[in-house]
Amino acid sequence: MGELACYDHAKRFVIQNQIAGDNIFAHTLASIMSGLSATALSCPADVVKTRMMSQAAGKEDKITYINSYDCLVKTVRTEGLKALWKGFFPTWARLGPWQFVFWVSYEKFRQIAELSSF
Repeated sequence: MGELACYDHAKRFVIQNQIAGDNIFAHTLASIMSGLSATALSCPADVVKTRMMSQAAGKEDKITYINSYDCLVKTVRTEGLKALWKGFFPTWARLGPWQFVFWVSYEKFRQIAELSSF
């Protein structure tokens, strides 16, 4: 849902500020902005999830984090706030092309079906 809202807002911004018309250039810019925002917002949750899943789970092994909130707090205290965005560029490299293909295809299908923009 967040990607849709961001894409829509970015597309309106690009068109209303006459950066581009309602064409593939505007759709590309809006999809890049949507991908960046989706990555920036999801990266902290991905870091916490990855750390929770990679900690030892055996009886003899010491568990580092009690829950996700504990993981978040310990990560920020020990490594700083920037640690929550570790892996930002690989995540964007995965999400960016997806956003581009999805939104540009969506707009092309919308134009073929002669549907109005949302």
